[in-house]
Amino acid sequence: MQPDFRPYISRIYPDVWNTRGGERINGIVLFGFSGIAAHLTPAECFSLADQLVDAAERLPSPAEVIRTEARRRKAQRKPSLHSPRLTAADGTEEPPLETTPAESE
Repeated sequence: MQPDFRPYISRIYPDVWNTRGGERINGIVLFGFSGIAAHLTPAECFSLADQLVDAAERLPSPAEVIRTEARRRKAQRKPSLHSPRLTAADGTEEPPLETTPAESE
């Protein structure tokens, strides 16, 4: 079951990342619901920002999303209330198979 919340970056703040080798890396920490989501250097921050803006500009309008979703739902095959008629290999129709009361419920 999918949780009823969208993943989201909840906090952003400057921080120094200390590596195991003792290196200190200045950057920005992105916090999400489950803790640290990323630590980015300034160059990585600018690159990610550019990618986010480009992706946002390519998003369809809400009306376009609604139209596409409606077309997708309409195109989906709807289950039939009745079973399709049985046909023989030569195309002649065959009588429906008998069912017991339990099978027909």
